[in-house]
Amino acid sequence: NTIVQDCSAKGILISGSSIARISNCSVQRNSDRGIGVFNSNIYVDGSVACNNNSRYGIEIADRSNAVFYGATVTANDNERGLQVWGSSNIVIITSTLTVNNNIDKGIHIANSSSGTIIGLNATIENNNSGVEIGTSSSLSVQSASSLTCRNNLSRGLMLSGSSSVYMAGDANITINGSDRGFQLHGTS
Repeated sequence: NTIVQDCSAKGILISGSSIARISNCSVQRNSDRGIGVFNSNIYVDGSVACNNNSRYGIEIADRSNAVFYGATVTANDNERGLQVWGSSNIVIITSTLTVNNNIDKGIHIANSSSGTIIGLNATIENNNSGVEIGTSSSLSVQSASSLTCRNNLSRGLMLSGSSSVYMAGDANITINGSDRGFQLHGTS
């Protein structure tokens, strides 16, 4: 088990067309991001905690790809829990994701990015906004997935700027306790 903490910028930075595997680590109390992935690829398994970072728990950006497989991931008490943007993609398979108590967004997928979840059990709770999909981005919730957005201040799930959510099979999305449960803004 690895602990990365109290860094003056990013806890773990993966960039420059790199490929990395992260497993069984805690990344906490960093002055910027817990884990930052830029123009690179990351594979996450085991237990990974990205909590109490000043900006993002985990950021996947700038044409990056991420796969979480058999992972138990927490992204709590950050500005944003999980940020995927800049033509990036994330696929989460047979994993558990807990994203709670973030100042801004729990999960944010934007700027021509996508997320696919298969067999995921996710709880997104007590953030300002639970899940936001924006600016030509998409989220696909598939087979045996459960996405629970609970007690988020402003919205549970928001789609904006030509974004979409697709559900298939026995996938479930539950939203409760938010000012606006499900919000569409500038999308069809």
